[in-house]
Amino acid sequence: MRIIAIECPECGYRLPGSNSLIYVTDKSGNRIECGHPGEGYSIWRILRTELNWLQQKLHSNPSNMLGHEHFKVKLSIIQRMLGFKNICELVDERTGVLYNFICTDCSDTFKLDIQRDVKTCPSCHSALIEHTHDMVGNTCPKCKSGLIIEWDTGLEI
Repeated sequence: MRIIAIECPECGYRLPGSNSLIYVTDKSGNRIECGHPGEGYSIWRILRTELNWLQQKLHSNPSNMLGHEHFKVKLSIIQRMLGFKNICELVDERTGVLYNFICTDCSDTFKLDIQRDVKTCPSCHSALIEHTHDMVGNTCPKCKSGLIIEWDTGLEI
């Protein structure tokens, strides 16, 4: 994936890139960003930790250590404890995509999941926000005189 810079040549103000970032939430609701490449492994690592904890709770009683048919029952109990019907549903519920935004009022940059988050600036609560890539060709929010451009850095990840 090519790294594209978005910045103002007048003042040097650089916006975060327009790349998206996948995240997974832990059992406390904290968002954990999953770097690229390896997003799938990061998601599995977080969700597996939770599933292992629940399985240990179920297995702490020796009477739960029964055969294969009872494993299906245990899996069903784990799924109900987490509130989902299957692993795909859990992944859909607990993952999302973050995009870089800028507030055109206060110039704060931040990440939002456009499917789940309120579309306002977390610093000043303004609704005047833009995806960083949409700033290309617009007046710089910092110096108010330069135009935001994008250019290929020549780097790849």
